[in-house]
Amino acid sequence: MITLVFFLPLLPLALYFLVLGAINRRQHPLMVPGTWDFAGLLFGSCGFLGIVGPSIITLLNDHWSRAAVMDVDHPRSLPSASWWSFVYLLYFLLITLGAGYQLWRHRRLTAIYNVDGEALMRQLRDILDRLQIPCTPVDHLLVLGKPEVALLEVDIAPLLHHVTLRWEPGTSTLRREVEEELRQVLERAPTSDHAVGSVQFMISMALFGAFLIGVVASVLLWLHQG
Repeated sequence: MITLVFFLPLLPLALYFLVLGAINRRQHPLMVPGTWDFAGLLFGSCGFLGIVGPSIITLLNDHWSRAAVMDVDHPRSLPSASWWSFVYLLYFLLITLGAGYQLWRHRRLTAIYNVDGEALMRQLRDILDRLQIPCTPVDHLLVLGKPEVALLEVDIAPLLHHVTLRWEPGTSTLRREVEEELRQVLERAPTSDHAVGSVQFMISMALFGAFLIGVVASVLLWLHQG
């Protein structure tokens, strides 16, 4: 049922937004390693990557074959089955390599949900002072430590109440010390009132509704054709 194929990807995306909504309605911020954060995004998009992409390749194959059969005045050679198998294999190989590369890149990132960016910056400065870690602002970066040096970029998304910490190097000892202290602070820190979690929850419900409509429409279409 071709209709259902294009509605199935909505299910993991709806679950992804449901989890995001639950996180952003917590009483305290949540710190997530960058690899886990990207893994969640990968799960949310897996339906489109794993179902819609191959379905489009299949549609192209069918369209190409149908056009070749109907155009009797200008016969053309059709790609062999091994060619389309190569296309499928190349597609999934690129998806796998791309996902693996992004997971590797996200090792140096830390995502913080349900947090006020300005309040987090104040807490971060207090932690650096308490740990007696020298901090020198350079443009949008913080240069931490001496003699060991780590670069920290704090990317604040105020509308989403989300902060991303980018560390260089990602395996720095300073990162472990600072983030351990920050995690303990955030576990006790209250969150300000915002509607991000409610909006994400409504998006999740809308996606669930669209998925159910797609399932019902696909079943009715299948019964009608049968």
